[in-house]
Amino acid sequence: MEFQKAIKEKKEKLMFKSAFLNILKFYIYLLSPIVTTSIIIFSRTHLEIGLYPAPFQLLTLVVILHSMSGKFYAGLSAVIITTLGSHYFLMQPSGTFKLTDFAYLVPTIEFFIQSLIIAYVTSKFINNLKELRKTSRNLEYARQKFKYVTEENTTIFAVTSTDGTVLEVNKAFSILVPGGENELLGKKIYECSPWNNSTGSKEHLIKTIENITDLKTSNYEDILHLSEKTKIYVNVIVTLINTDDSNPFLIISATDISDKKKSEKSAKKEQVLFSNFIHSNIVGLIFTDSERHITNANRKFLKMLGYKMSEVKEKNLDLISVVPVTYHQQKSDTIKKILKYGYGGPIEIEIAHKDGSLVPVLLSGIIVDPDEKSFLFLFVDLTEQKKLERKKDEFISIASHEIKTPLTIIKGYLQLLNQKSTVNNYKDFPKYMSVLTREVNKLTDLLNVMLDISRIETNKFKLNIKEFDIVDHVKKSILAVNPILKGRTVKFESTISDKLIEADPNRINQVTMNLLTNAIKHSPSKGKIIVRIEDENDEVKISVQDFGKGIHPEKLDKIFTKFFQIDKAKGNIEGLGLGLFISKEIVKAHHGQINVESEFGKGATFSYTLPLKQNS
Repeated sequence: MEFQKAIKEKKEKLMFKSAFLNILKFYIYLLSPIVTTSIIIFSRTHLEIGLYPAPFQLLTLVVILHSMSGKFYAGLSAVIITTLGSHYFLMQPSGTFKLTDFAYLVPTIEFFIQSLIIAYVTSKFINNLKELRKTSRNLEYARQKFKYVTEENTTIFAVTSTDGTVLEVNKAFSILVPGGENELLGKKIYECSPWNNSTGSKEHLIKTIENITDLKTSNYEDILHLSEKTKIYVNVIVTLINTDDSNPFLIISATDISDKKKSEKSAKKEQVLFSNFIHSNIVGLIFTDSERHITNANRKFLKMLGYKMSEVKEKNLDLISVVPVTYHQQKSDTIKKILKYGYGGPIEIEIAHKDGSLVPVLLSGIIVDPDEKSFLFLFVDLTEQKKLERKKDEFISIASHEIKTPLTIIKGYLQLLNQKSTVNNYKDFPKYMSVLTREVNKLTDLLNVMLDISRIETNKFKLNIKEFDIVDHVKKSILAVNPILKGRTVKFESTISDKLIEADPNRINQVTMNLLTNAIKHSPSKGKIIVRIEDENDEVKISVQDFGKGIHPEKLDKIFTKFFQIDKAKGNIEGLGLGLFISKEIVKAHHGQINVESEFGKGATFSYTLPLKQNS
């Protein structure tokens, strides 16, 4: 404020000073003829006639001198005063004016008219001379400025005739062409370097020159090849200047915009990179305005909601519409934190899918522009995590039941043993011990499965590698399942009689037994199961084929995932889908592959491969 006040006072002082000087000049121009004429009259009165020049010439000179100030009113003042002076000199020395005498009036009027013409012509001439000098100075300034622009700021600049013949070039253009300015003048500009170095650039310039019209400017971007290895991006401007119909000319300039192009390319690359980062992100992202309307969203978030971006804009969706009322208070508190600290969250809420279902998410956000109050919100989809948690809860529930059942049986039989021992009746002991052994084995298998899952998830899964015959090993596994076949048959096929491999025999047996028990479980009564062993270069392939109902195509890609189950079998730990998951991890740890092929309604074939030698 103080600065502006000081500027205002300074401006007022300058305006006052300028007005005062203008008034002072006006009175000087107006009064100076009176002073000059008075001096002439006074001198003529007191000097002898022979000693003083003719007064009429002096009075005319006074008019000329005062008119040379360029101010007509100064000349007019001089005309009026000198006219009165000239009339005085026509009189006798008595000093009386005789304007009524025709002999005195006519010469006075003649002098007035003559002086008036002299004053007008002189002042007009001086004013024109001043304007001419001012115009000359402005023209010189413009010329110097034009020279600076063409010499320093423009890569290439040329003045040509309307057909492209070069009339004048700047320093930059002359440096580019061998032979300099002399080589350019008089030639067609498109026949000179750098335009003739490229057919495309040459034809573009020719077409532009041919199509240019009066008072028009053509502007386009091009690539000029300065040499075989050097090229620059330029902005070419062709302007037709037509001051009069007889002498039109063209101004052609090419400004280097290579840095601009590099910046644009870099900016575009960063924009694409940022866009790819946003849309490929595994986290859902949305941008909102101050009213929380969604202005942009990435693919992950749109997939969470089931919308397309066009639908989001059409419906003008906002954060309130996708967050159920139950969570509005949590959302509002988070936004308040974001406004206060710049970030907020995470909070666990649900968002509404297009079909009406609720998607569990983890929400956090940051403020992008505090002035416009625009936000970036991040959504982590918890759907799979929630499913896994439910599977874990289900696993714990079933596992608890499985543990409780054998423990109850073991406890009951121990009580029976205790009672029988008091009466010395030992004939039922073998039967009791068989039940106890079976239930303890079930508990052991259950605990082993739980331990395997724990080791896999904590990366503590270790192998005890040994060399053994895989053919003999698989045959023993087939014999082990004979008691549970219940009318089903297992056919063994092998293209090799023996094959030594390096692996963990206990873990490989676990895989084979799992595939065999699954095949038995899903085979019909009196069904057939085929076990094959094939030699494949540096690997051996073991496959188990059943002829049950098979696996539906949409379940094939999930068959080896944790907790996945084809048909839920109550009371069996295999019903949680842990067996195939553990088998996959065992084969993977041996650097092998496990696979399944199935045609729904015609059974399934599970197979796994093992390398003959383990990598150290």
